[in-house]
Amino acid sequence: MTPSDLDLPGLDATGLDATGLTRLDAYPTGRCGTVVRIDAEFDLTARMKALGITPGRRLRVIRRAPFRGPIQVRCGQTDLILRRADASHIQVCPYIPPQE
Repeated sequence: MTPSDLDLPGLDATGLDATGLTRLDAYPTGRCGTVVRIDAEFDLTARMKALGITPGRRLRVIRRAPFRGPIQVRCGQTDLILRRADASHIQVCPYIPPQE
């Protein structure tokens, strides 16, 4: 996580808000998370669902472009490039693998 990621209002040093959720644009690189909800207008929500980003879906942040550029995420076996503005509408929680 870069220092600029920590400067987002309402987030603590771990990147989580009080509910345990964080926006995808602030999620640490290399970490897996589960999509909880998409807080956006109908068009953006429909586009994210068409790309496979739906509540309950697991994804991983692969890398971030410099200077607040787009974010590369892996959703299943598909890599997607999302604008940070679009990623900020996606709420994720940390993925915890099931215990055997």
